[in-house]
Amino acid sequence: MAKTSVVDTPIILPEPAVGGRWPGRVRYKSPTLIGRLRLPPSGPVDNMDGDENDGLGPARGFIFGALIGSSMWGAIGSIVCLLLDR
Repeated sequence: MAKTSVVDTPIILPEPAVGGRWPGRVRYKSPTLIGRLRLPPSGPVDNMDGDENDGLGPARGFIFGALIGSSMWGAIGSIVCLLLDR
C-alpha cells in the first residue's frame, strides 16, 4: 500500500453562500439609518447619572435585594401568622 503525503491531498472547500441573505428575511432598507450607522462615533459614551464608577454597583444591588427580599418574607410570615392564629 502506497502512502500519500498530506501535501498531495486535494483540499475541498465548502460552497460559498449564494446571495448572503437568509430565506424569509425582510428586505427593508432605510438609507437614513444605514447612513447614520456608517458614521464614525461622535465621542465616548458618558455616564448619564453623573455618578463615579467606583465598582460598588454589584454590592449595592446585593444589599438592596437582600433588604427587599427580607421585607417581603417578613410580610409573608406575618400574614401566615395572622391567618393561622384564628
